[in-house]
Amino acid sequence: MASSQDWSSLPEHVVVKIFTCLTLGDRYNAALTCRDWLHCFSLPYLWRHFDYYFYTKSQERLVKSVQLYGQSMKSVYIELDQGEAENRDNACKVLTGLAKLPHRRLQRIRIKCTGENPLFYVGQEFKEALTDLFGQVANGQGLSNQLLEVDLSGLPVAYDDSVFDVLSQNHPNLERLNILNSILVCKVTPQCVLRLVTRCRKLKEIQVFYSSMSEDILEAFTEGNRIPLQHLSMKCRREEKYGRDLSDDMWKRVVQALPDLHVTLAFDNTCPLHKVSQIMNPQIPVSVLRLETFTRIYEEVNLATDFYHDSLEKLVLQTRPSAELNKALLRLSSCCPKLRALHVFCVLDRACIEKIHADHPILKEKGSYTLKDTMEPHPWISGRDC
Repeated sequence: MASSQDWSSLPEHVVVKIFTCLTLGDRYNAALTCRDWLHCFSLPYLWRHFDYYFYTKSQERLVKSVQLYGQSMKSVYIELDQGEAENRDNACKVLTGLAKLPHRRLQRIRIKCTGENPLFYVGQEFKEALTDLFGQVANGQGLSNQLLEVDLSGLPVAYDDSVFDVLSQNHPNLERLNILNSILVCKVTPQCVLRLVTRCRKLKEIQVFYSSMSEDILEAFTEGNRIPLQHLSMKCRREEKYGRDLSDDMWKRVVQALPDLHVTLAFDNTCPLHKVSQIMNPQIPVSVLRLETFTRIYEEVNLATDFYHDSLEKLVLQTRPSAELNKALLRLSSCCPKLRALHVFCVLDRACIEKIHADHPILKEKGSYTLKDTMEPHPWISGRDC
């Protein structure tokens, strides 16, 4: 018979590790096991990374944790169904609560909405809460208490310049910013992004809409007295119909100043098709290309092979099947040795798929592919890294 185990004798670091795998409710119930476990429940280490989920009214009690343990939080993730007003209210309470902490240590914030926006919803309460969070750190704390990473790609809100002007004014140590959300219209101007890039000289990664970019922004990235930019992601949509393309000469200067730069270039179904080939500049060091236009784009795939054969690592296609597409993908497969992920959301010839796998066995090894030769009745499940 196995000997009985005194759970209170478990080392503190083991208990903390167990607690990190539990939801807040389960964590609290487990903490009632003994006095030692209750002590572990309040350890600052346990609260450095915390996830909030707001889907029901009962989860409102999670908001209280900001006041009790918010000063230990360095990374916060908020997920909610924004269709319900109470969920939006709770998420905003977390943001404003973090903003009001007298000695906060928050460095990373990420928000993700999983529902549908109410009709005519613009997200004003989120913009106000984010403005509070991005405002001056309480008690004039030093630069060590500033935000380093902000990911708002999952928050479908019509951002404007005011939110990010406050962010750049008060958090010059910012390293990563993602504002590529699903809202139909982007109100963030190139002038605002330029101010942010000028102020945040440690920026390593930025993900914005192509309409928010300008040559002045690219030039600012080439300045010598800043941390080199590592990743630039741009998404092109309907606004590009009226926009101006970034010139060859400017991209040449960027590549010369930032030889290790990786660029993600994405096109959705609202981007005018004729703009795709115009924006796909051969001087851009594209490592990830997303052509999600739902139209025939085999010519653009051939362009990608011509322009980015030395740099392309990942390709995502939302298109229609054709013999020309099979040929274009075979050519791309044979010419792009760095290809590590390929997701094609239309049927391909079996011979084409087999040749691609033969050229790039790493796709199967990592499961980083979506390649099918038969149409399925249900929505396709994409491979990893899509």
